[in-house]
Amino acid sequence: MRLERTPEQLDPIAVFALRPIVSLVCAFAVCYAIISTIAHEDQIVNPLAAIAAILVLVAAAVIFIVAAQPGVSPMRGGTHVLVIGLTIVACILFAASVWGADHLIQDNWGQIAIGLLLAAMSSFRPPGEIIISSVISAAIVGGIAAAETPFLVIAGTPVLYATVAATPILAFSLAATGSTKVTTAAVLSWRATARRAIERLEPEIREGAARVVHQEQVALLNQEAVPFFTDLLQRDEVTEADIARAREIAISLRRSAVATVERSWLDEAIARTIVQSGASPQCLSSPLRDPDRLAEFMTTEQRGTLSAILLVISRGVGFDTRTLSVTIERTTSRCHLTLVAHVEASGRAIKAELLPYLSVLRVVAQDARLRVHQGDVALQFFYDQT
Repeated sequence: MRLERTPEQLDPIAVFALRPIVSLVCAFAVCYAIISTIAHEDQIVNPLAAIAAILVLVAAAVIFIVAAQPGVSPMRGGTHVLVIGLTIVACILFAASVWGADHLIQDNWGQIAIGLLLAAMSSFRPPGEIIISSVISAAIVGGIAAAETPFLVIAGTPVLYATVAATPILAFSLAATGSTKVTTAAVLSWRATARRAIERLEPEIREGAARVVHQEQVALLNQEAVPFFTDLLQRDEVTEADIARAREIAISLRRSAVATVERSWLDEAIARTIVQSGASPQCLSSPLRDPDRLAEFMTTEQRGTLSAILLVISRGVGFDTRTLSVTIERTTSRCHLTLVAHVEASGRAIKAELLPYLSVLRVVAQDARLRVHQGDVALQFFYDQT
């Protein structure tokens, strides 16, 4: 999946907080259209067209609201075209309902509804798409207004009325597009700065990791080897049992060193999940199945989102650490991660907790899916091995 330069895909958590505004904008557009239609009662010559215009606008609003929900995002270009296309159709139907009897262009609701929906759409689609849609919409609405010029009560030229009708669309959409361009530029700049900072800190991080490994090995030596050799020095003799014990200590040290080196960030995230739930990390036997170490190919965004999901699951009522399992396998061209766990909570409550993170995961990964049935949580997604 190609990452698009939209606020939703560059900063999905922030846009998730703005989703209620989509519902408010759509509700306002529909209410305004109904009020405006009632105000035009004496000018309506085709009531069926007026009713159809409202119904089509409602359909566009419902599609927009549903497409903006966490479980459906990210919003695609086809949804954008469908929503704005239906809104334009609604505008045309309203114009048809008052054709020949309309007094003014300024109080028609079509251009306002299109402008509002385009402004709300700017958080979900690239600025270029919004500008193209606004220009096309403005041209259509302006053309209709120009054609109505002979019927209007105030004398004016077709160009004047076309401008009056097109201005709200262009004003709403261009203002929103300018705002989103500033937002996306700031996010991209922050990402570049963060990436450079991480690159500068990488040597220190590696040095710190090496110190941790060294300290763990020293602690293990103090726990196992030092007492053994102290006892040997005190006894001043070596037995067959001592040789066998020395071999066991050597194998244990080697195994510990290999495990420490091979431990991935996901192992650490799972360990934190278990500790967060109040259990001991030793109570869970090998929850991660990643023989090819594919977890290392995840992006920073994917790692952060998955870690957050693990922590949310660990806070669930009745979370059973023994049921937690994370498996990563290599498919033909991608990596496939499956997370399974059991939480003693209602499916609705679990989904409500996880949907915001699923929304982010759908943006930063591929084919992210969540299934919750009787407390059993199953999450899976794909990502590229690059």
